[in-house]
Amino acid sequence: LFSFSLFLSAGLMFAVQPMVGKMLLPLVGGTPAGWVVAMAFFQLALLLGYLLAHLLSKFPVRVHGALFLAALAAGFLFLPVNLKDHISVLGETPGPFSVFLLLSIATAAPFIALSTSAPTLQRLFSATGHPDAKDPYFLYAASNLGSFIGLFSYPLLIEPLSTLSQQTHGWQIGFAGLALIGILCLIFTKGQKNAPVAT
Repeated sequence: LFSFSLFLSAGLMFAVQPMVGKMLLPLVGGTPAGWVVAMAFFQLALLLGYLLAHLLSKFPVRVHGALFLAALAAGFLFLPVNLKDHISVLGETPGPFSVFLLLSIATAAPFIALSTSAPTLQRLFSATGHPDAKDPYFLYAASNLGSFIGLFSYPLLIEPLSTLSQQTHGWQIGFAGLALIGILCLIFTKGQKNAPVAT
């Protein structure tokens, strides 16, 4: 259960970036203001997600898990991702700041929430009764596999076989699925206050 949740969260993280890039292309073209800013945005959002997970780790483990689910619920309110709904922030001549603002409005909440998944789920697993609970780092393998599949499946399968609308709705379904699995993970978690968090 925990391995699949990490696999799914990593796959979603690495699939959304090229998907958003494809949405951004007709809006700003292939200019550095588009691609460089998009890469910087997702790196910053990832760091903010890790920071949020670190701050949440100060709480008891089950509270941490509940707040993680609340973050996912908040992120779900911004789905499906659609940059065109916020195109007015670009103005007549899109620059780096307006592109960053567009990405922040449209994708920051779900992506930051998603970025908290790996450290949070590892902490929840470490607080279960599983024999490997004290050594949850094998979960990195599931996360890495999800990352590779998410990254390589987009140009090979997802992009050529589906429209952007289908992609965004499919990503929304995957995001909702992760939240539901997160609830199950929390159910299996015991109430240790000092369960470690891997970062």
